[in-house]
Amino acid sequence: MDALKDFLTKAADLYLAAPAFFNWAAPIFIAAIGGLIGLAYWLGGKFADSEINGLKAQMAALDQRFSLAKEQTAVSAKEASDLKSQLEKLQHQITNRESTEVLTESSRVLTTNLNRMISANNAAQGYLVSTGFDKNGELSWRPMTKEEARAEVDYRIKKLNDPR
Repeated sequence: MDALKDFLTKAADLYLAAPAFFNWAAPIFIAAIGGLIGLAYWLGGKFADSEINGLKAQMAALDQRFSLAKEQTAVSAKEASDLKSQLEKLQHQITNRESTEVLTESSRVLTTNLNRMISANNAAQGYLVSTGFDKNGELSWRPMTKEEARAEVDYRIKKLNDPR
């Protein structure tokens, strides 16, 4: 308590020694503090605006990736329906005992279209891959890595070749 009393006594003595200095310096000191507070507020607003703009850019990129994934999914669905009709045609040709050349050509076309369907499907998955739910309960997405894409292709080919 004595230290506070000594501080206040010395502060009063300093003010009484040069009252004119304190009378003109106090408004300058208050203005400087106010200016620093205003600058900090303005900078905070600029940082918030830049963060908002960054998030908007991320949203635009995700929207674009989503639309690309939807386009690739539509292509994949079209390829799947074409593939189904070609498979039925091949089965009909086998039933009718068509020539080997016809069956070979149909099989080649079917294989080509199957590869196109798989690539369209992988392209759709490459744009968006779910990483599960985040802490807010929303799905989070990220691009598929090359290893994950290769594993997915291998799995789908194995699933197509295994009739079970």
